[in-house]
Amino acid sequence: MSGTTSETKSRGLDGVVAAATRMSHVDGQNGVLIIGGYELKELAG
Repeated sequence: MSGTTSETKSRGLDGVVAAATRMSHVDGQNGVLIIGGYELKELAG
């Protein structure tokens, strides 16, 4: 055994597990993020 290891690095969200949630909603086509029933622009106000 040589003691070397091979490491693979991913970029971006490759391999990230996502799940459905009732806490937030993303509407990427319209640029809207809703968290807890409020649009992000309202929360960031």
